[in-house]
Amino acid sequence: MKRQNDKIAIVIPAYKDAFLEATLKSLVRQTNKNFVVYIGDDASPYQIENVVRKYSTQIDVVYHRFSSNLGGRDLVGQWERCISLTQDESWIWLFSDDDEMDDNCVEKFYENINKNKKDELVHFNVNVIDENSKKINESVFPEKMDSYTFALSKFRGRIKSFVVEYVFSRNLYEQVGGFQRFDLAWNSDDATWVKMSRVTGIRTIDDARVNWRKSSLNISPNTMDESIVRRKIEADLDYVRYINQLFPSSRCNFKLCLSMMTWFCVNMIRYQKILSLKEQCHYIYIFSKRINKAYFYPAAMLYSLLKRAIL
Repeated sequence: MKRQNDKIAIVIPAYKDAFLEATLKSLVRQTNKNFVVYIGDDASPYQIENVVRKYSTQIDVVYHRFSSNLGGRDLVGQWERCISLTQDESWIWLFSDDDEMDDNCVEKFYENINKNKKDELVHFNVNVIDENSKKINESVFPEKMDSYTFALSKFRGRIKSFVVEYVFSRNLYEQVGGFQRFDLAWNSDDATWVKMSRVTGIRTIDDARVNWRKSSLNISPNTMDESIVRRKIEADLDYVRYINQLFPSSRCNFKLCLSMMTWFCVNMIRYQKILSLKEQCHYIYIFSKRINKAYFYPAAMLYSLLKRAIL
């Protein structure tokens, strides 16, 4: 693959400033500084620019404040307009304003692409950290994973995936048409990694890690706001239909659909405080229609009722 400029654009859609300094410090500590940091301030009420200014002489950073907040209503749109700030860098790393990376992440990334020149989607294993940057958990992938295995493993709950641990080529980003769009950006990241990994798979770097922060400032799943819940369910339904269309072959499709059924039923149970049993049944029926497998409906209902009784 011919690349114009083998450099990483580290893109940070910024809104909060609570951990932004820790994020920037982790970039300053990189053993390889062959990258440009692009920070898109989403009309934040916090002092984003003041924090950025403290590190502007230590790393190559481009700061831009947008005049209106977009992330609150269109998160994928905010990701995309921040990526549009980049120049001719061949690689894009969509990071965040509260996570960190190990000191050798950039170094290990370049070692990998020099060794595996066909890679276009590179992944780092993740340490989950708390508000004090202490490790509390981890998420580990195999070294190489194809698109189908990633999707199946996600629906089965065998792997966890965030946004900040992926680096993708600009060529791949443009080839697949950018991020997959669903309402509220719900499942958009996972759907994007699925369609991107259909090209060259996912290559995971294990000897450097991204540190994803779990804190009180994280946007937690909203299971009590009825309007938000219904929008998330519709996004879930759009997601499973999208995945079903990507993997149409009968054998692997059946296994995947069975895993999606379990995943969707568990989601329904999470919403049982605001959705009646009748409404849950309706959504499960719609699920079976979206994946063109009406015969799943009885099994899905039985599973859902048994799981609901246990919980």
